[in-house]
Amino acid sequence: MARRAGERLQALQHEADRLASEERTLLGDLRRLEVDRQLRIEELKQIDRDIAKASTDLEATNARMQTLQQSEQASLPELRARYLRLLLSTPDLRRFGQATRTVAAIAKLDRDRIAAHQQTVAELRSARKTLEERGRQLAALRDKAEKARIAAERAALAKNDLIRDIDRRRDLNAQLSGELQAAQQRLQAALRNAATGDAATLPLAPFRGDLDWPVAGTVRTRFGRGSRSNGVEIAAADGADTRAIHDGVIAFAGTFVGFGNLVILDHGS
Repeated sequence: MARRAGERLQALQHEADRLASEERTLLGDLRRLEVDRQLRIEELKQIDRDIAKASTDLEATNARMQTLQQSEQASLPELRARYLRLLLSTPDLRRFGQATRTVAAIAKLDRDRIAAHQQTVAELRSARKTLEERGRQLAALRDKAEKARIAAERAALAKNDLIRDIDRRRDLNAQLSGELQAAQQRLQAALRNAATGDAATLPLAPFRGDLDWPVAGTVRTRFGRGSRSNGVEIAAADGADTRAIHDGVIAFAGTFVGFGNLVILDHGS
């Protein structure tokens, strides 16, 4: 019984060491996951800033295109009217040729200006397409980053749950170890008290070698110098009858915490 308790204590200690090592590993994993989660959050913030800038640039481009197109459409009738006024304001035919050349030069400048406007509008259209494509790419990137953030957060939560479970198991392990150690101490005290109690009616020594086993079963641990047990352990079937092998004094009978139902019978020496 004492050997069994010692083995159980040793098993609990091994379990405590394993849980402590496992928790240290999980804490390292959790730290890495937390760093990854923070990284995903920062990536999302940067993507949101990029999306906001791309949206602002697109709005500015659309506004500039609209202004240029409206200016071009409004200026064409005005230019034609100005050319006509210049020609009609010529006082005589001698200056008409000069006025015609002047109007042609002004018209060329206006055409160059309009062509520059049209080139600018074409460039703005190209820039708008680029910005629209950039917006779509950023939206897809944001969706991917959001999924990565959620996955990292779930993984961190799962690790946290594992750590809490290990903490609970370590607490239970410590509680069981404490209870078993206390039970061992009480058992040793009970055995010491039994040794100082009333002796058995008949001494045991004359009957050694002629006594039956207390229960039918298989010997698990033999008494001997090389054994950690100072007695014999017999593995018996559940519910097997157990009997006293000799007269003696019942030192203890009842439920013993940590050992279950226990009977200690003192046969003397």
